[in-house]
Amino acid sequence: MATDNRILSPISAEAFFADYWEQQPLHISRANSALFADVITKQLLLESLVTNQLYFPTVQLTQSGQSHSPDSYTDGNQKLLSDKAAQLHAEGATVVWSQAHDYFPQLHALCRALQSTLKLPCLANVYLSPATQQGFNAHYDSHDVMIVQVSGCKTFRFYTNGVTLPFSNERFDKAVHKAGDLTEEIILEPGDTLYIPRGMMHDAVATGDDASLHITIGIYTATYKDLLQQQLELMASCNTGLRRSVESLTTRRNESINLADGIPKTTSVDGGLIAEAFEQLQDKLALDSLADPTLQATNESVCSQLTDQSVLSVNNQNVLNLWRSGDAVKLRLFGKILHFTDPLGAATQWILGQNDQKFECLAIPAITQAQRLALCKQLILENVVNLLE
Repeated sequence: MATDNRILSPISAEAFFADYWEQQPLHISRANSALFADVITKQLLLESLVTNQLYFPTVQLTQSGQSHSPDSYTDGNQKLLSDKAAQLHAEGATVVWSQAHDYFPQLHALCRALQSTLKLPCLANVYLSPATQQGFNAHYDSHDVMIVQVSGCKTFRFYTNGVTLPFSNERFDKAVHKAGDLTEEIILEPGDTLYIPRGMMHDAVATGDDASLHITIGIYTATYKDLLQQQLELMASCNTGLRRSVESLTTRRNESINLADGIPKTTSVDGGLIAEAFEQLQDKLALDSLADPTLQATNESVCSQLTDQSVLSVNNQNVLNLWRSGDAVKLRLFGKILHFTDPLGAATQWILGQNDQKFECLAIPAITQAQRLALCKQLILENVVNLLE
């Protein structure tokens, strides 16, 4: 996969995480209005509503902060009636296409590129709003988002009364959460991007004379709470003390609980359990990431050209990380985890250690020729290694 840093450029991932992630919005204004024109267009989106079999809630229509009833644009099975949807859109409704990366290959590739930069799972929704229209009232998202403005203009407004870093299950509830004072307005023009931390109260309205088409890429991570919960699951799986009932809720109802008395001394918060819990969370993030469904078919013909004298390079853009435990190596990719044991594990580790340096297949140490060719073919198929010559 070719490196594609359009979304964050010229900001590096290191600067993004240090200065903006979970802290404040980041608006990147660009002069290139056609920067994302190859990803999706208004015409392509409207044509795709007709050519695909779509159902609610994959496609939804909303207007002035209110969702249109699915009955007004779907049949009895909630299948989208494209003519009804187009009519409502013409009358001012915003088209919201969820999980749109599954339908538009270029959008899928853009999400994967952001995954490669941030090393976190990314999923995309698309929003098409008529000029001057607002799809949603002020709200916050329970995951971080990156807005990519494709065409038209949209003004994002920020308010007080947000929630500080909500968990994924702490969804916005309009009956509970009310926008406070307006604090900032940011106008997105074609080619711009905008990062919004989770929990920040905001709304958006299409401005200018043209319809606004933007992509919202959700960025998903794991919190320290997730790490502690995962560790607790591991502790409970090997310590029966955590399975006992709480005595103050059974035989000693009037007594206060002393957690230290109820948990056996052997149940400790040790580094080994924390490390194992962390590894399991990394596995989950890897498997939740978008894979490339065309990857292996594209690389099959490349593998047929591989010889022991072939020159190769590592494609780090498709690698999340490599982890060793004893004689086993785990290679985390987007949507997949590969497992190797030594000597193939050591060979894989050697290959990943070459970084941007070219190397010959013949140079891979401590394995046979057959093993070298088989390993390199597998890594080419997974887009971990590129065949140069």
